Amino acid sequence: LVISGWWRRMALPADLEALPRRELQALAKAHGIPANQKSAVIVEALREKETSPPPPPTPEAPVATPAVQAEAKGSAWPTLGELAQDLQAGITVTIVSIPTSVAYADLAGLYGINGLTRIGPALFVHGLLSGVKWLATGMTSLTAISVVTDLNSEAFKAEHGFAAYEKLVFLYALVIGVVSLVMAALQLGSLAKKIPKPVMSGFKWGAAFIILASQSPGCVFNHGKNVLPQLMKQTPMWLTVSNSLPSLFSGVKNVMKLAWIWTHPQFWTPMTALFGLSTVFFILNAGKILPKALARGGEVLVVCIIATLASLYLGYSDQGDVIGEVPSDNVSLIPRLYLDDLPWAEASRLIMPAIIFSAVDFSATVAICATFEQENGVEWNPNRELAVQGVANLVAGATGCQPVGGSLSRSLVTRLANAASSRVAMINGIGMMVMIPILWIVAATPKSVLAGIVMSQIVKTVLYPKNLLAFSGTDAILAWGTGITTIVVSPSVGICAGCALALAVRLTFGAAKATKAD
Repeated sequence: LVISGWWRRMALPADLEALPRRELQALAKAHGIPANQKSAVIVEALREKETSPPPPPTPEAPVATPAVQAEAKGSAWPTLGELAQDLQAGITVTIVSIPTSVAYADLAGLYGINGLTRIGPALFVHGLLSGVKWLATGMTSLTAISVVTDLNSEAFKAEHGFAAYEKLVFLYALVIGVVSLVMAALQLGSLAKKIPKPVMSGFKWGAAFIILASQSPGCVFNHGKNVLPQLMKQTPMWLTVSNSLPSLFSGVKNVMKLAWIWTHPQFWTPMTALFGLSTVFFILNAGKILPKALARGGEVLVVCIIATLASLYLGYSDQGDVIGEVPSDNVSLIPRLYLDDLPWAEASRLIMPAIIFSAVDFSATVAICATFEQENGVEWNPNRELAVQGVANLVAGATGCQPVGGSLSRSLVTRLANAASSRVAMINGIGMMVMIPILWIVAATPKSVLAGIVMSQIVKTVLYPKNLLAFSGTDAILAWGTGITTIVVSPSVGICAGCALALAVRLTFGAAKATKAD
């Protein structure tokens, strides 16, 4: 019908010779015939066109999917140019990841240096299996604070010791890996997209608040959290109120500690606070201080270099906490397995927190991949990436590393470095393992700088939660309710309460009045 209609529209009048020159030329152009010829030639060409059958419609070009592109190239093997791109991007991400890996391992209650010496295998496996070329994984503030709260790190270490806590973290990573694989096998990867946006925004704000509270002591006090209770004894009223709160509202105690820290600067350790607060200021204003090439991810590396050199010059290690030397048992290019004497009896109680962790952590991966899909047309499979998350955590737990997850900042650096494929994560993992013998260069880095790095990533979000302020009506109730519950009780309870509240809103008001994002 389309072809016949087109053919009727293109039908020629019987008396072509009688047409004015201008109309004859217009008809010639409509039929693809040069109009600058003599009229008799044009008429003859039009008559020949009339007796010819109509051309078949031009088929639509196939969508340029990666498979079609690979077929067009004739080979799926990478070119030397693509390998060079991945190598350059992998080195860039590795250098940028050094300070943040130490900082987030320290945030999780482990030795900071372990964040460098044990993360390589998990990064390599993630790059080997992932289908998203710019997706970077590793330790993040969200995964670290989830470990601390889910495992109640301070109380557990006080009762059982650091070695037992370390093994519990490894076991938790293994359980998270198994849970993620089961969820992927059940095709539940797309469910992470179903968490309402107000709930997720509120949870992230609450988690950022908890991170700020946990890192503030290390930013301004020498010996960080260990010295805080002794300092608070000098103001008995604060300590009395804090100790009188029920254990269910342990988050309120963190809020009170945070308020006490920032309202009592007279107790700060001057040199420690100088390093920590200068780090926060430098990173937040890097766009004005550094060239544009370094203002995306490179500012963290620059501030660490400056702080380490200043620490060496001032002899800060004699008066303050530094990362310290790498333990001799960690200096090995061959990954060591840490499966001996794990507290397997604790595995059953870790299943429910692991389910929540997997869903929340994967929602960060969903947000990263959705951004790349929308802005750059990068296709991805939710269930595949959830399975990759599971395998990466299995490897992390087996090689003595804390749980890992998608990192937005490192993913953006990877895209900025113009990586050609997910091989960049493999190169990142190899780079972290190759650098182990020379990690003595970070031994003099002040720990307050690490706290400042973490704080700089979330302080704006805490002080000005623009995502939450943008919500109204039931969306605002969901967002603020989730955030406050996360702060007052715990992240796991906060995300569950937010989802339950979202379900209650839908059941109460119906689909027409439910939240915009669910």
